[in-house]
Amino acid sequence: MSYLWRRFSFIIVFISIIFVMGMYILYHDATADQTNITITVQDGESLWSISEQYAKAIGIPTSKFVHLIEKENQLYGQVIKSGDQIVIPGEYIKSSPSEVKFAMEEK
Repeated sequence: MSYLWRRFSFIIVFISIIFVMGMYILYHDATADQTNITITVQDGESLWSISEQYAKAIGIPTSKFVHLIEKENQLYGQVIKSGDQIVIPGEYIKSSPSEVKFAMEEK
């Protein structure tokens, strides 16, 4: 047995490291922030005003946030009204959902 270990130890260690890294990548990507944030539209709000409010917390420019909202919620050319719900997918959020919600509540 020690003969096999001395002869093939490099290969065994290499394959073990590759296996561990592969498992980490698979499970890390699967558990990435997938928690969506739902925003309920209030009276007088527009896509742009919502974007100005939340884009900084998400970490993207306002215009890109507007585009993201339109794309993810199929709102191209549509007017939003009070009570509508807009979803922001968790994959776009840089920090945890609780941190983003806290940042959004600060005025």
